[in-house]
Amino acid sequence: MTGEQKLDKTGTSILSRNFLQAAVIVESGSFRQAQSIRSAFHTLFDHSSQMTWLLSADGLLLEANQAVLNYGDVEHEQIVGRPLADVIGWTLAYCGQGRLHAAIATAAGGEAVHYETTIRGANAREETFALTVRPIEQEAQPPMLMVEGVNVSDLKRLESHLSRCQRLESVGELTLGIVHDLTNLLTPIAAVADLLQIEFPEADSRQRKLLQILTANTSRAIALVKQLFHFAKGDTKRHRILEVDHLLLSVKQLIRMALPGSISMQTHVSADIWPIMGNENQLHQVLMNLCLNARDAMPNGGDLELSIENVEVDNIERGVELEDSPSEYVVIRVSDTGSGISPTVLNRIFEPFFTTKPAGRGSGLGLPTALAIVESHGGFIDVFSAGKLGTQCLVFLPAVV
Repeated sequence: MTGEQKLDKTGTSILSRNFLQAAVIVESGSFRQAQSIRSAFHTLFDHSSQMTWLLSADGLLLEANQAVLNYGDVEHEQIVGRPLADVIGWTLAYCGQGRLHAAIATAAGGEAVHYETTIRGANAREETFALTVRPIEQEAQPPMLMVEGVNVSDLKRLESHLSRCQRLESVGELTLGIVHDLTNLLTPIAAVADLLQIEFPEADSRQRKLLQILTANTSRAIALVKQLFHFAKGDTKRHRILEVDHLLLSVKQLIRMALPGSISMQTHVSADIWPIMGNENQLHQVLMNLCLNARDAMPNGGDLELSIENVEVDNIERGVELEDSPSEYVVIRVSDTGSGISPTVLNRIFEPFFTTKPAGRGSGLGLPTALAIVESHGGFIDVFSAGKLGTQCLVFLPAVV
């Protein structure tokens, strides 16, 4: 009969049963979709390269992704349920812990916090992280907190390098003006000092000694001005094909006269050393500076070693992305068994006017000038030092092959 509903054997409306089955199917599909989304988010969370923590409102760790576990070299069960600032695997300085507690309290109040701090992980190396602590609101439940940590150590090093380059550029511009003025002052002084020794040959020993002191110090001042000029501007002229082993022999003959008997010197030259394109006088200055620094690092005696070899350098290892950057280099190695260089000082050795030598014994321009000369030749310098085990200076110069 029209308008009547058909019933099954149980007396249930067939139409109602169909609606019920459809509802179950829809609900089942929604559940599977929710499960799929949940799984996708968990995968995204766990495979993120940045460290991410989920906290309760009072700062207890609820969850951490794989990046956290890898950085601290810990298992999930070792850290969950502990206060974030106290979890094993990574440590904060005392002031850093206080800053984290304050950030968690602020985020628990509904406001996100961004700041930078230093963290030491399982590798025992301190690195700089940008931390963001933000609240996650939940209906009818206390809010959770998310902490995201991005390692910005490389960025900080790049910023430091850029700042150093800007300082060097400013010093270079200032230096050119100073060099011009000093040259005008020193040239007549040097000329008069030489003339005085010629004009007064009958001067007594005391007067001759005074004139010699005047001449020697004027010559030293002129040499310092030349160093300033080369550092500030560089000199890429008069480059020619050079045999590096001949250059090393010349340096060896001169440096022997400057070494005390307590320091022994050895040289090692590999076979078939490639030639280079360079300025012999400038490179001579670089090697003399490195050798004299090695001598000063061994006041109680030691071993000085000079060596040359051909190497092929991977540009990726150097951090160079230019396709036409050279890969064949001649490496001049200057090694000593002296006191070594501390990491703090090692980071500053190429800064102009920075020196650890006593007042009057160092201008702080030797290594910056050496670096400027080597870079003007298209090369670079690497310095390695391990505590009291000595220092190695490696001068890389592009080979002509």
